[in-house]
Amino acid sequence: MLPLAILVGIILLSVVILAHELGHFFAAKISKVKVEEFGIGFPPRLCKLFKKGETLYTLNWIPFGGFNKILGEEGGSKDPKAYCNKGVWARIFIASAGILANLLLAWILFTAWFLIIPQVDLNNYVAIVEVKDNSAAQKAGLKPNDLIIKINGVTPKSAAELTQFSKSHQGEEVEFVIKSQGKEKTKIIKLDQNTDMPLGVATAETGGEKPNIKWYQAPYYALKEIAGVVSLTVMYLVKAIASIFGGPKTSFEFSGPVGVVSFVSQTVSVGWIFLIRLAAVISLGLAIFNILPLPAVDGGRLFFLSLEAIFGRKIITNEKENIIHAVGFILLIVLSVVVVYLDIKRLF
Repeated sequence: MLPLAILVGIILLSVVILAHELGHFFAAKISKVKVEEFGIGFPPRLCKLFKKGETLYTLNWIPFGGFNKILGEEGGSKDPKAYCNKGVWARIFIASAGILANLLLAWILFTAWFLIIPQVDLNNYVAIVEVKDNSAAQKAGLKPNDLIIKINGVTPKSAAELTQFSKSHQGEEVEFVIKSQGKEKTKIIKLDQNTDMPLGVATAETGGEKPNIKWYQAPYYALKEIAGVVSLTVMYLVKAIASIFGGPKTSFEFSGPVGVVSFVSQTVSVGWIFLIRLAAVISLGLAIFNILPLPAVDGGRLFFLSLEAIFGRKIITNEKENIIHAVGFILLIVLSVVVVYLDIKRLF
């Protein structure tokens, strides 16, 4: 299962990142900006595929997404086709196109989800959505996205059945069979007493009630789903930032490529159809991350471009902006290493 999960995880990430880069690519072409190279995967280069017009298309060794090499992206070019010599609105269009492409991909995938889901029968598992701090579940090592397969040898048919069982066995030791990252584990958990949540988890059903919608309503429901995910993400970010400045504590959990492999493994356990939804969520997550005003990502570039559009001139020189983005890139690399380490730690 793990090699397959790794392969599927690489494909999902590559599709989402390639969609992002294709957004920048087509926006640059529309804006008459020269794209010197469009690479599938990341360097080092494996081979040159072909050259069409001004653009060299390459295949690279690191199999995650791709990249664009756009003329004049960092300034210093006098070519009229260079990015730095285009008007500010053309540059805003190019810089934001990757975000728009990921939003479009998420919408297409969610639309496909709502087209397909009414037509298929799903296995109904009780999945853990949230684990309460200092609860019996947390002490036992249960995590969000784990599936509860059996309780004392009996398969729970619904989340309500799990809740009822837990309340009727408060203070007792119960045998749980949990599926985590595609592997089943048996845990003996002593449930808490005198509480409405003896296990200490919020749960949901993976099968649940299928939406009763017509095929032409799927795009609308996809937009509603995107709005819901974005709303929840913004609320989480606000709470997370507030907790840094003394507000109620909010737990942080980031995932990188290793985490995606873990999610893929768990998603396949529920049903292959859920990979469509997972890919949509990943694409939406990449769009949200890139819109944040952080150095070295699209949002950081859009921040400086917005200032230029508002004031009618560049606020800082290209050289200083490049330094800011370079420092931001180094910090992102460090963060990526930390996230991969935490992903591996959670996995094992």
